[in-house]
Amino acid sequence: MNRSQVFFYVNSFVTLLAGNMFNYGMIILTRSVTASDALTGTAFLGVFGPTLLLGFYAGVLLDRLPRKLVLHTAQGIMFLNMLLFAFLLRYGFDEAQHAWLFISSSVVHGIALAFIVPSRFALIGNLFSPEQTGRATILLNILLLTAFGGAPFLTGLVRQSSAFPTVFGTIGLLFLAGYLALIPVRVERTFPPKSVGTLHELRVGLSFIFQKKIVLELLLATFFGLFIVGPIQVLLPEFARTVLLLGEAERGAFMGCLGAGLLVGGILARTLDASGHRGWIILAGILATGTTIGSLSYLADAPGAALLMALAGVAGGALSTLIPAAIQMETPDHVRGRVMSIYSMLFQATPALSGFAMGLFSESQGLIPAIFFSGLATASAALFCMVALRQLRTYGRAVLPASLS
Repeated sequence: MNRSQVFFYVNSFVTLLAGNMFNYGMIILTRSVTASDALTGTAFLGVFGPTLLLGFYAGVLLDRLPRKLVLHTAQGIMFLNMLLFAFLLRYGFDEAQHAWLFISSSVVHGIALAFIVPSRFALIGNLFSPEQTGRATILLNILLLTAFGGAPFLTGLVRQSSAFPTVFGTIGLLFLAGYLALIPVRVERTFPPKSVGTLHELRVGLSFIFQKKIVLELLLATFFGLFIVGPIQVLLPEFARTVLLLGEAERGAFMGCLGAGLLVGGILARTLDASGHRGWIILAGILATGTTIGSLSYLADAPGAALLMALAGVAGGALSTLIPAAIQMETPDHVRGRVMSIYSMLFQATPALSGFAMGLFSESQGLIPAIFFSGLATASAALFCMVALRQLRTYGRAVLPASLS
């Protein structure tokens, strides 16, 4: 890898870690201050909901403006938002009547995130050759899974010895480090075609998706596969505290078991892809995540629950790594920003909506029924996909290069 590629991955990992620490930190902050699963789900929706409003425009922008500029600007907004949020928490805005602040900060974070996630994927098209995009995307997803898994443990570790202002101040410093790491990245200047209007450019992107059926089915699999992520992030920290009776650091370690599994699944994705049954691996991964998470509703011992979390992580890591790599390899660069923005919308909005819905469900029906229903819904969706998504069923091995060099 060259210097720009290395710094791109450094930036990606540090900001992914910071972003996931923010998500987990906001969940435990709202839950500890308000004791409300519904409000926790609302804050979670605030992080990922803006992508529904801005995702399409972000995709058009990424095929029109320099992608590094879009990414750098959005990451700068994240840093400033975190700096202000930590400052306000430090000076007393950390009680239940200040829930508006938690949600407001989540929304600002979410607005920036609506541009950051597709920017990372689209920038791969500028930094790597077309033959390298699949492998480069797999590596990016392994970093994402590592950050997702490590964030709860690191957040819990800081929280165990420090107050919430320190937690979010630490996250802010990570965002600053990531922002600085992007500066050395050099992107060859391109000259996109003259804009013919946002709506027209959006129609071109959507037309490509509907004409390329495998891309459409991969996007549908993304939606069904990521449904379970929202309940995992919103419900399972409280499950670890009230059912498994774990302390702050132990609760982070429990969530980290999922992350360890995700990392293993992401690394295994390259080997599994060589089997020539990529579509069935994705479908089986959706079924396995739903089954394992739903089974947690029958457990009250930490070792057994941790094992199920790790198994769910392996399945989820494999499917969430294979899907975007396949989409990248099936998409030409002139529509990459628009296609990957739609993937990013599903990637962000699906967990937000499912987390919000299952938070409300938990508030009215109880925590354990909500976990069981989340798993059941995901497993049922997997069975539906096995029948309905015909091209994905027969989708074989993608030809990935052996190295990035």
